[in-house]
Amino acid sequence: VNVCDDPLLSGCLMYPLPRGRSVCVGSNPACAIHVEGLGVHPETCTLTCTDGVHVTLSVCAAQEDHAEGHGDDRRRHRGSLAKSAAKVFVNSQLVSGTMPLNNTDRLRIGSAHVFQLNIPQAEDRQAQSVHSLVDRTFGVEESDRSSNALAKEYARHFRERIGRDRTLAMLRRLEEVQILVDEANAMTEELRGGVDLKFQAQILSDLGSAEADPEVAVALYWSERPD
Repeated sequence: VNVCDDPLLSGCLMYPLPRGRSVCVGSNPACAIHVEGLGVHPETCTLTCTDGVHVTLSVCAAQEDHAEGHGDDRRRHRGSLAKSAAKVFVNSQLVSGTMPLNNTDRLRIGSAHVFQLNIPQAEDRQAQSVHSLVDRTFGVEESDRSSNALAKEYARHFRERIGRDRTLAMLRRLEEVQILVDEANAMTEELRGGVDLKFQAQILSDLGSAEADPEVAVALYWSERPD
């Protein structure tokens, strides 16, 4: 599906990936996904879905813009600004050659066209691994169920926004920090039991961009206990 700065326009264009077939992306009108602009070649890349779960991206080799040739070919090259190198990014990383894609990966074709890969069959598998990390971090006891449910909802939001791998990496960092936070709170209660000091792990994220990874921070809350 397409991704746009305007939320009302995101998801308006949906391109299915048939199993066992390659879908071409480029400025050639014959391409199943037709895009034009800076950094886009007549055939920029292909997307191949093998079994409904695994998708492979292949960036096409660089193409030369020759003066000779048919008029239609020359017009297609001029329309796609093919003198510049083809640019394909996956999660903001420039790609060349072939690489596998994961559910919710973001593809930028050229300088302006952004798409997100959605693989429904992979979502259940990803949710299980994310939820298991949340269970280890926030607990599954009766007293922890409320915070656990909120944490899973928060993790689902991040999985859809930044992808499975980056969400798992964030949760692993949070798990490591949470162990230290629990230890710090236990020591604080033992040494300064008369004052309500509490350390809490938090996630810092830029709401305006999904490019940067979320960061784990520790906040200290203080309040006087009632007599």
